[in-house]
Parts: sequence; structure tokens; C-alpha cells
Amino acid sequence: MVFPKALFQPSAPPEASSPGEAAEAGDRRPWVSRLLKSLRTLGRRQNTSVVGLDFGSSAIKLVRVDSTGGGPRVVDVACEEYPLRLEGIAQEAFMHERLKGFKRQGLLDGRLVIGVPNHDLAVELATLPKMPAGDLNRAVIWEAKERIATDLSAHSIRHLVIGETSGNGQSQYEIMIVATRREGLVDQWRTFTSQGFRILAMEPAILALLCACETAGVWRRDEFVGVLELGRRHSTLAFLVNGVVRFVRSFPIAGDSITQSIVDYCQTDYETAETQKREIGLSQMALEEDRRVTGMEVEPRVRVSHALGLYLERLAAEIDHSLRYLTLELGQAKDRKLDSFYLLGGGALLKNLSAFLASRLNTRVDVADPFRGCAIAPKVQQQLQTSPQGARLACALGLALHPPAK
Repeated sequence: MVFPKALFQPSAPPEASSPGEAAEAGDRRPWVSRLLKSLRTLGRRQNTSVVGLDFGSSAIKLVRVDSTGGGPRVVDVACEEYPLRLEGIAQEAFMHERLKGFKRQGLLDGRLVIGVPNHDLAVELATLPKMPAGDLNRAVIWEAKERIATDLSAHSIRHLVIGETSGNGQSQYEIMIVATRREGLVDQWRTFTSQGFRILAMEPAILALLCACETAGVWRRDEFVGVLELGRRHSTLAFLVNGVVRFVRSFPIAGDSITQSIVDYCQTDYETAETQKREIGLSQMALEEDRRVTGMEVEPRVRVSHALGLYLERLAAEIDHSLRYLTLELGQAKDRKLDSFYLLGGGALLKNLSAFLASRLNTRVDVADPFRGCAIAPKVQQQLQTSPQGARLACALGLALHPPAK
């Protein structure tokens, strides 16, 4: 999967773009084959390293890929957790300090590709008649005004032509429209360039995450696939049909709200609940014992499992409703069963979550390994084995896989 070019590439200050200029037609080859296409550099000096930076709500995630001597090779990874309950200005200060630390360690030695968080994006899928690029740009802006309930004058809007189809006797483009607040892009661009960093691109996190998985061959192109990234404050769900994204949405059923369900059900403090979530998770044995033995419901592992089970039913319902909506929207998918479902993000590591969702969705559910098949430096291989963070680093990996421009 390769990008035709960076969706939010700051070759000039981002604020210089007007909404009308922001929509770009892009390459019209199938988008699965172009999510990570070569990008233009911002200067003359070639650097073989690209650093993917994913600023999540619970941690800063970094992957550095170097292409010296041939193909891309993962040479550095980092996942720096924010202190629990850190918010606002304090969190920003922590992030800046950790970035300084990364710089001292040489982890930021390369051109940066920064992820735009999924909850900061508005993503819409549309079908438009085939038309010249200029007309398509204007049509996309009109569609964005109709579909995205926000002030477009304050947003940067981009689009990808993800495929072509035919309907009512005419050729049509399948379009992905992406909008994000220009102010946020400008702030990040200024923050990094003022410190001497070279930004190669700013990309939607969901696209980077998907491209990392497809590059690793996590699923086949002909599959009907679901992907769920469970973050701290938001989760993002995507469905792909024959290698093309057909559905994307974010919702607030995520790590924090799951922890809060334990706080409320077990009447404990947040820190204890967070620890119990990680250490106990969904204990299948505890649930089975509770059904057979009176009094087991007072056991902490049973109560935690119950709290998680009750709340995660809501998550399963969100996924099921989205899947039903998709199959109604896509006539060709009505009778098609979901082939597989993959989990990513920190929440993907919750014990027995895969088995729980598999029983609700009636399909295979796995934690995705986006590093599968990647060339990896020995020290990084050891890091990933010691602390299995692959599912959390998927977005940063996808961002870093942008090859240098020739």
C-alpha cells in the first residue's frame, strides 16, 4: 500500500493553503498499491532515515527506518508512556521533554513523518462521476461541505481516489475525503521546524496503521477485513473489502472508559483498576467458576472480568452495528461474511479480548503483528521480544515506511 503523496505535506507553511486549494486529485491507481509512495523531500540533502512519530493519547510511539544499502530496515523503536492521568499543559511539557531525550539519543535522526490522530480527523467516503482534476477538486469541496458538519474554512481538506467503478452507465471515482483542523497542523509544523527538524509529511494515523499491516501481509487483498485500534480515549474501526477501505469511524469506547467500568463496578480507585485491567483482563476461567460455585463473585478476578464483560458488550455492539450498516450500504457485500478481524493499539493486549470478540462477531479475531516480515535490527528484535509492543507501534511503523524520494 503506498501513498500517492503526503496528504498533509508541509512543503510550504500549512496555513498558506485555502480550502479550495486543499483538495487534490492524486494518483488514480488502486489506492491499496499507493498508500506509501515515494515522497518529495523538503531539501536537497538526502537522508536515508525516516522517523514515524505517533502522538497517542497514552504514549509517544516512534519507529525509525533506514534504507542504507537497499530496502527499509527498522533500526529504532520507542514507546514512552505518559504518567497516569497526565493532561493538558502538563502532558505537552512531558512530550517536549521526551522529544528532547529522543533527540539526544539519536532516535530523531532523519526526516519526520507525523501522524494526525484519528479523533482529529473527519473521514468520509464518496462516489463521484469521473471528471477532470480541476472539476473533481471543486466537487470534493462541495461534498465535504455537505457531509462534514464543521467549519471547513478552518480545515485542511485532502482526498484520495481509492478506486473506480461504474454506475448508471457512467464511470465513477470512489473517493476518500479527509479533513483536519489547519491550526493543529500549523502548530506541529512550527514546533518541529523551529527545533531544526525536517518534516517529510503529516499523515492520517488510520491510513498509516493500515498500510503497515498490508505491507506486512497481515491480511490478503481479497479478504473482507475488520480492523480495530483500541487507544486510550478513542477507538477507530475500519473495514476493508478487496483491499479498499469502505468504512472508517472513531468512538469513545476505549482504554480509559474500560478502566472506568472497573472503577464503577468494583468500587475501587483508578490506579488499582488500571492495574487489574492489565493483570487480570477477561478471565475466562473466573467467569466459568463463577457460574458453578456460589460466592465466587466476590473474587477480584471475577468482579474485574464481569466489569470488563459488561462494558465490552458495548464495544461488540458498536462493531456489529457498523458491520450491518456497511453491508446495507454495499450491495455486493450483503451476503459476504467477515473473513477476519484484527486488533491493534494498547487495548489489543487485554487478556482474552480476541476470544471474546470472536464469539460475538462469529469470525477469527487476532492481534495484528505489523512487524512480521520486516527487516529489523537485532537490538529492535530484542526490544520487541522483551516487551511485545508491535500492536501499539503499527501507526508509527506505517508512517516510517515512507521511502526517501529518489
